[in-house]
Amino acid sequence: MSESTYFYALAVLILLFLIPYLIIRDMREGRRLTAIFTSQVMLLILLFVALGEVLKAFLSNSFMTYYNQVFFLGIIILIVFPLILLFFYTLKSDLKKWKDPKEYKHQWLFKVRYLLMAAVGALFIGSLFRFYQIFMVLF
Repeated sequence: MSESTYFYALAVLILLFLIPYLIIRDMREGRRLTAIFTSQVMLLILLFVALGEVLKAFLSNSFMTYYNQVFFLGIIILIVFPLILLFFYTLKSDLKKWKDPKEYKHQWLFKVRYLLMAAVGALFIGSLFRFYQIFMVLF
C-alpha cells in the first residue's frame, strides 16, 4: 500500500461519519430535502472516489473496471438524474426571481443574467459530453 492509500482510507472514514452528521444537522435546522441533497452530493461523490482509490490497492484490475462501471451508473442514476429533475422542478420559481431586479444583490448581475445563464448552459452541455466520453471508455 502506498502513502496515498492511507490518506484515502482516512478520507473514507471521515466522510462516513461526516455525511450522516451533516444530513441530520440540516434536517434538525429545518432545511428542505432539496437543499440537503444539493449541499451533500459532492461529499457523497468524494466518498465513492476515495473508496475506489482504497479498493484499487487491494483488488484486481478486472474488479476495479466493474467498480468503475457501477460507480459511473450509480452517479448517473442517483446524482445526475435527480439533479436534472430538481433543476426543472425549481425552474418556475427561479424564473420569477431572475426577472425581478430587486432579487439581485449586485445590479450589474441583473444586466448580464442571460450571459450567465448561457455560460451555465455551456458548462452543462460540456459536462454531458464528458459523461459521454467516460461512458465510451468504461463500456
